[in-house]
Parts: sequence; structure tokens; C-alpha cells
Amino acid sequence: MSSSTSPLFHQEMALYFLKPSFEYQTPAWSNTPQKLAIKHTIKRTPKFRAVVIAVRLCSYLYHSRWSKRPKVVLLFASQSGKAENFATKAFSKFKSLFQAKLSSMADYDINQLQDQQATVVIASTFGDGEAPSNGEEFKKRLVKIKQENSKILFVNKPSCFAVLGLGSTAYPNFCAFGKFVDNMFQELGGTRLLTLHCADELNNQEKAFQTWLSDVTNALCKQYRIPYNNNLINKESTFDQSNTVSARFSIIEGAKEDVLRALSDVHHKEVSLARVSGKSMIGDSGTSEGNATIFLQLNTFNSENLKYKPGDHLAVFPRNNQEIIQRFTLRLKNCPATRSLIQLQVQNSNQKWENWKKVSPCTFETLLSRFVDLTGSPSQDTLRLLASSASDQTEKAQLNILAEDSASYKQWTSSTYANIVDVLEDFPSIRVDAASLISALPVLQPRFYSISSSAAIVPTEIDLTASVVRCQTQDSEGRVFKGLCTSYLEDIRRGDFVACYFISNPSFHLPLYPSKPMIWIAAGSGIAPFRGFWQQRCFEKGVPFHSTFITKVWGKLWKPTIQHQASNRYGSIYLYYGCKEKALQPFSSEVDAMIHHKIISRTFFAFSKEKGKNKCYVQDLLWKDGQRVSAQILNEGAYVYVCGRLAMAAQVEKTIIKIICQYGNINQDEAEMVFKNLKAEGRYKTDVFGAN
Repeated sequence: MSSSTSPLFHQEMALYFLKPSFEYQTPAWSNTPQKLAIKHTIKRTPKFRAVVIAVRLCSYLYHSRWSKRPKVVLLFASQSGKAENFATKAFSKFKSLFQAKLSSMADYDINQLQDQQATVVIASTFGDGEAPSNGEEFKKRLVKIKQENSKILFVNKPSCFAVLGLGSTAYPNFCAFGKFVDNMFQELGGTRLLTLHCADELNNQEKAFQTWLSDVTNALCKQYRIPYNNNLINKESTFDQSNTVSARFSIIEGAKEDVLRALSDVHHKEVSLARVSGKSMIGDSGTSEGNATIFLQLNTFNSENLKYKPGDHLAVFPRNNQEIIQRFTLRLKNCPATRSLIQLQVQNSNQKWENWKKVSPCTFETLLSRFVDLTGSPSQDTLRLLASSASDQTEKAQLNILAEDSASYKQWTSSTYANIVDVLEDFPSIRVDAASLISALPVLQPRFYSISSSAAIVPTEIDLTASVVRCQTQDSEGRVFKGLCTSYLEDIRRGDFVACYFISNPSFHLPLYPSKPMIWIAAGSGIAPFRGFWQQRCFEKGVPFHSTFITKVWGKLWKPTIQHQASNRYGSIYLYYGCKEKALQPFSSEVDAMIHHKIISRTFFAFSKEKGKNKCYVQDLLWKDGQRVSAQILNEGAYVYVCGRLAMAAQVEKTIIKIICQYGNINQDEAEMVFKNLKAEGRYKTDVFGAN
């Protein structure tokens, strides 16, 4: 084309566009997004080396950041498993925020505390202020470090700590072990992150734990400048406050039930079975006062898990009876088939279903009889759940008052002893889902009993002595409260099996040196461990042990088979024992035999309800014999053993101090200091239990 055809100078292109111009749009359907994506996507296959580098880089960045987080160790000391359960919940929260480690005191090297920036302790108290079995060695190490005037325990500065003590205000030395750990940590150079918090078993212990956990987490994050949003941390909810189902039952096909394994998994103990080979009772258990004592002999089949010493305990797993189970299920909805193998599942914070960790797979019947506590008073959280399920507004209001007002709740529980079944029957408008309610109830805990025998006599058998628990409640219904485990033992028959495990109680063992004199003080079934003591002394002194009870029920007679030490190596034993009536005195023939064989030097008996006689208690016997008691304690180095109910032990303690003051010619403060030293030296030993 000639350039002259265009008004532009030297325009010689064959194809050109003049602007502005009118253009036609390309049809949209000819280039869809899918076609464009296929057309313009560049397919690349990442090389393995590049993937490894990326993973290593991410791992390095994560660990470099995580290594700057504070090291926090969470220690627990637990006898029944409650402290361990709380510690596990706390650890699930801590591990997302800190370099956290969970350990029992028994499994932890105390010297490793030097490497920790924070130490959190959850400690229960066993008996009358003692450390749980898995906290005893830890306690001894703390005492030893203090005696060495060493503060090497907390090297990192600031090295902080926080302690939660678990206990019951029914005992005089409330949370004594938790208080001990808290004081020792401070004396050994630690800095309190929070003041000691005590959670009372009789006053919503679960709620107190949740409050403490929130406080200690906030304090740790503030101390070490860690961003923390409480709403982003997973929480374990005990129940769904709405009336919707937050738990369900899942049917398990093709599996067999293993109750023993399930009990072991839930309670983290090696649970064994013992067969009832003999049973006898003294007194009448039909009265509201429960004037009866149960004697059981259990065949352990020489189980290695049940090797014991006199003074140790046996934990017995009770069972809810069929009557209370039937009453309970009648008030529930959506109950599964009784004999189907089920797994209880709950919804977590992400609304996903997960297995309820408190119970292993079992049948619904086993779940209610062995794992769910139906006889204890429901917690305020459980009452709140029931209130949301009540259709009657008056009942809903009454339940809400009990759930929100701690004073009303405490008065209600102490006067009525109402259990979950009583509440469901007293408030008939409640219709609650079975899975939701069961997931809100506590796990049925074992009961501890002092073993009343010595393995030296019959190695394959354990004897138990227990008083039947009965008391009249103060509610308008006039209900009679029955102890769960003693009722279970009362109904048990020869040949039945009992699930149990052994608990060492070294703080109540016989003295290391048998030449030391002993003073035994007991009331009611508190005589149980002393029976084991005199059986052991029979074995050591080569005296044939003969029991009318054993001969009558089992036809056994033990005879010495080895050479024993001379009897003059053994100190004197004085037994002070009290019960309601002489006719209710257990092991009377055995005690007479021990006197005859000079195993026990002398006995003193007190009867509080003997007809025609004034009331007399063991503390009265001690006061009358105060001069001898004082001389044995202050001059002869005697060991004092006390076993029985809390009230009795408290009165005995006051009497002993009074005796020391009177016959030691010292004032009250000095007498209390002498008594305190007596306990510190391990010469005043107690094995006490609550009213129920």
C-alpha cells in the first residue's frame, strides 16, 4: 500500500488501528474461568529436598519459639485419685501455653526443681494430716533439705510456685499436706505465685479447682508475658447448662466386658479380686444407729498386688444395689439396653464427640453399679443441670437456689444427706437425658479400711473389720442414711468376689525397735489394725495364735514353724478400747488370749451406753491412768497409736496434752510443744476416719 493513501507521513503498515474505535467483545463462553485456569496454570512438582527444607525450617522456627516458653512442672500427690484427676485437667491446659511436665511426687526427682521456672502442686491430704502414699518420700526429701539448711531447691530467679490443697473440713488438719508443701517451698527459696488455695470436699471442690486453675494460669502468663485468651483454651465442661443432649451412648459390637481392667484404668491402680471366704457380725444392723460390726475374711489367692504389713489399708470398691439403680433409671429418659456394651461419649469444646475418660466400655448395668456415684449428695453444678431440666417453675426455682446459694446448699446436704435419686424423686418434673446426667455425676470411689490381720499368720488371707454406718437424717421424710460400702459388705455372701487394691500406710506400722513400749488407743472398729499388730507379735514371739472367730468360721489354727526371738526383747503394750456396750466388744476372746500369753500387758475398757453404768470414753481411761501414760511417753520413749473416728481422736489428743502438762510439771504451751515433737519423731501415730 502506498504511503500516500494515509494522511500520516510514512504510514506503510498493512494492519493498523485508529483510536478511538468501536471494538467487538470476545464471547464470554469462549474463555470460561476453568479454561483460563487450565491454560495458564503451570504444573510444578516440588522436589523432596525442597519439602524437607521447608519442614525443617518450620520445625526450627516452632522449637526456637517454644524453647523461650517457661518450664512448668505440675506435681500431684493423690490417694483416691482426685488430685491426679485435677492435675490431668490442669496439664491439658498448661501444655498449650508452657513447656509443661506432669508427674506424681513419687516419680519425680526433687533435684530437677532446680531447672524449673515454675512449680505447680496439687496435693491431697490423707487421714489426719498425713501425706498420700505417693507423696511421703517427697515430704521426707523436703524435710531433709531443710535440715541441711540448703536452698538449692529453687535456683532460677524468680522461681515461683503455686499450691492447691485438697481436703475435707470434717478433719481437724484440713489440707495439712498442701499447707506443708506451700510453707516448705517458701522456706527453701521459692516465690509464691499465688497464696495457698484449699478446696473443700464438702463445699463444691470442683468449682474451687476451676477457679484456682483460671487464677494460676492467668498469673503464670502474666509473670512470663505470654499472650493468653481464656476463651481460646479448651475447657472440660462438666455439663451442658441447656437442656440439650451433651452426651450420648455409643454401642460397641463384638467386644467383651472386662470389669477388673476397667476399674484399673479408671482409678490408675492394679485392682485385684479377692473371694469372701468367711463372714460374721456382732450386734444389730437393723437399728437407725447401726450397732453392728462386720468381720470379713478375704482370700487373695496369694496375689502379689495384695502383699501387706499390719497397719496397711485395703481399698474396697463398693457397688450400688439394684434397688437404687432401678429408682434411678425410672427417672431418666433415653436409657440404653441394660446388657449392651456401651461407651459414654461427651462433646468437647469443638462440638466433636469423644469418649468419656472417666469410664471404660462396659454394660449400662455395670456402669450404674460400679462406676457412677448414686449415693453421694449431688454437686451444685449437677443441681444446676437438673434445674434446667425441670418443667415445674417452683421446682426449678428451688433447685436454682440450692445451685447458686452455697449456704443453702451446705445446710441442705448436712441435714438431709439427699442423693441424686432422692432429688429426682423429690422434684418429679425433672426429665433429664440419661447420658447427660451420668456424665455430670462423679465416679464411684473406693472406701479404705484398716486391715485387721497379719500376713505372717495366713499369707493368702486378709481380714477386714468395719462398723455398719446408719444415721437418722433431719429432713421431713425421716430418711435413714446408710453407708454405701458397709451396706454392700453387709449384703455380701461367702463365695462372692470383692474388687480391691492394697494401700501402704507406713506411718502406722509397728516400731522398728520392738523393745519400745506401745500404747494402743481405739474405739469401735478402730481396733482393726491392732488385731493385725497382736497377730504379728504372736508370730514374732513364737506364740500360737488361736482365734475363736477364725476357728468357728474357717476352722484354722496357726502354729509357729520357725525359731523366734526371746520374748524379753519386746516392750509392754497397753490397750485402751471403747465401744457402746460390752456385748458389742469385738475380739474379746482374742484379747483375753493375748493377755494370757503376755502379748498385751494390760487392757482398759470404756462403754458409753452400758445399762446401769455411767458413760465412759477412752479419753477418760487415759486420764485416770495419766501418771503411767505420762511416764511411758516422757521417760520410756513409748509409741502411741490412735485409731477411730475423728471426734474420738481429737479428744484423745487433748487428753494426752493435758496429761503431759499435769504430770510433766510444765505449762500448756510447753506441753503442746512436747506433743508436737512427739508427732515429729513419729511416736504419735493416728489412723482416723470420718463419720460416714
